Amino acid sequence: PRVTIKSAFEDWIKDQDQKHDTSRKWRVYIERFIDVHGDLVLAEITPDHVRAYIRKIASLPDCRGLKIDRVPELLAYKAKHPDKQLVSPSTVAKHLDGLKALFRWAVSQGLVDSNPASSFRPPKDNRPVSSERRPFTTAELKKVLDAAKREWRDKGGEYGTDRWWILQLGIYSGARLEEICQLSKENVYQDGDTWVMRIDDDDERQVKNKTSNRTVPLHKKLVDAGFPAFVGKAKGPRIFDLEKTVGRYGNRVSKSFARLVRDQNKASIPDPKKNLVFHSIRHSFTDACRHAGVPLDICQVLLGHSAGTITSNYGAGHDVSTLKSWIDKVDPLK
Repeated sequence: PRVTIKSAFEDWIKDQDQKHDTSRKWRVYIERFIDVHGDLVLAEITPDHVRAYIRKIASLPDCRGLKIDRVPELLAYKAKHPDKQLVSPSTVAKHLDGLKALFRWAVSQGLVDSNPASSFRPPKDNRPVSSERRPFTTAELKKVLDAAKREWRDKGGEYGTDRWWILQLGIYSGARLEEICQLSKENVYQDGDTWVMRIDDDDERQVKNKTSNRTVPLHKKLVDAGFPAFVGKAKGPRIFDLEKTVGRYGNRVSKSFARLVRDQNKASIPDPKKNLVFHSIRHSFTDACRHAGVPLDICQVLLGHSAGTITSNYGAGHDVSTLKSWIDKVDPLK
């Protein structure tokens, strides 16, 4: 049958029963392929088409924070902003993975004989180290916290604003921004005598990968500062009153955090390469784990990182009391 890539994609999504946010990502990848080549008949797509697609994606500007995601719009934006940072190699790899996954399904359904994307490998990250996100120094993080106290805590009544607690959770759990921003009230609860935060992909929440699903004890400083009480006062099902923009709850928080870091009337931290972002706090937490002597396997559990070993997939894992004893030793502000 002369099935086009667009119609095959729609059938694939229905067959996979993907969550909305996951299917949205796949849709962007396939729509961009169509932007580059048109809605080709699936069986007529060749490795040359895949190669041209990968090269085109690699030439696009980073569209995070922009309200555009189609190739013609992004190329027009790039023409007006030639110095805009390009998409990362990992972003290109995700586009390639989307194409591979669609064709694997198509092969299984007898729509094509082979996968034209199967022989391609993700591009290497050859960007200079100076362009990578870096952790905050202890002094920088203290300046950020001082500015946040003025801008976010003191203006939020008894317990502070959403952004204040999002920052605190980043500092004392190392969780990713979106993991924090999408939390529901049911994700924070007591396991015995220990307050914990459950990070999962239930109820349309998103995580980066399988190992990102985890239960993290709340740091004693979060408990002592009243975070459980703040959660109890949340009016809706989610803890933080945030709206999704470009498919994420954390986009606006990310922008306001960048302003907090760089604004001369706030933290005023020089960042000419703009590689100090909210995710930098996660790097700072990782460094603090090392300084506190946290065992590598415990650190990996707290951060939701894969251990990459066969034995790590066996057993029930570390109990909450063990994780609690270690996370309370971690302090990125020391």
